[in-house]
Amino acid sequence: MIIVLIGTRAQLIKMAPVMTKMEASNLEYLFVLTGQHKNTMMDLVYQFGIKTKPHLIYSGKEVDGIIKVPAWFIICIINFIKFKNNTLSGLINNKHIILVHGDTFSTLLGSILAKLISARLFHVEAGLRSYNLFHPFPEELTRLITFYLSNVSFCPGEFAFNNMAKYKTEQINTVQNTLIDATRHVLNETQKNKEEVNYCVCSIHRFENIFFKHRFLHIISLLKKISRQIEIRFVLHPSTRKRLVKYDLLEELEQNPEFQLMDRMIYTDFIHLLSSAKFVITDGGSNQEELYYMGIPTLLMRRHTERQEGLSSTVLLSNYDEKKIIGFVNDYSRYRQATPLINQKISPSEIIVDYLKKQSCSSQ
Repeated sequence: MIIVLIGTRAQLIKMAPVMTKMEASNLEYLFVLTGQHKNTMMDLVYQFGIKTKPHLIYSGKEVDGIIKVPAWFIICIINFIKFKNNTLSGLINNKHIILVHGDTFSTLLGSILAKLISARLFHVEAGLRSYNLFHPFPEELTRLITFYLSNVSFCPGEFAFNNMAKYKTEQINTVQNTLIDATRHVLNETQKNKEEVNYCVCSIHRFENIFFKHRFLHIISLLKKISRQIEIRFVLHPSTRKRLVKYDLLEELEQNPEFQLMDRMIYTDFIHLLSSAKFVITDGGSNQEELYYMGIPTLLMRRHTERQEGLSSTVLLSNYDEKKIIGFVNDYSRYRQATPLINQKISPSEIIVDYLKKQSCSSQ
């Protein structure tokens, strides 16, 4: 039995095309949610047309802070073992596969659970590296652990594929990230109603950016300078909003006419927001990829990135350098791509599902 284990919105967005293609191919799987993220998760399930009912192994509040992780982790392990004993023990085929994605705490959880129940671990989006343990942290460490534990690694391109050469895992090159399938799924609808308004989008939420006061205040200071040139539509993750409140910045930004503070939204609405933006300021790896596929100028508010998408075309890696950042804002149009990659026909999700179908047939 294949167990698809997902914790965050980004993981669900990227895995949704794989899951729907599994369903279309009559490839049965169990869908397990870890509860790391909870808000809008079922909206995404509905939006992508996922028919398989999810099993929730954590019912507490969303894990929006590092201090909540240890208790959540232990509860998930206990509940998953109960779920496994109640649900999986009666299956004729007990050669289980746990399919994890990316580099979150849920990825690490799934990797450990695979070993606890003697399942094979298949890792989607394997091989991405920044080669710096602290940027991003703890994602880079999570990747390394998952690389060592994986049996099969689905690598989104040559860079990721080559990074897996030294690990004892079977490597499958999916050419691109499954996110291109997810973005393609909603992009046609969003393009019909594009706005012609001068604004940029900002999304800042990574641990290394919001949980270190000096860096967070530096980023907000830079955003204020940028807002003098263009309206900023600032999409606030719950953890980012908490930091703004903690440092008495939320009310100040709310009263600034050049900022429009927005709650995190469903994927279709977010893609619509991005597609009409002049440029985007983000620290998210998934955003870096989505924007590269759409050809939209991207200012990456990080020191290092594990992804290669857009680095020579749509993306400027800022290194928090004010001169580089202001230079990008003054000349962002040079980063826009006239022929978006989204128009290509490659489907990484199909490559993954074709492999899973072969595995399913061989285990019967």
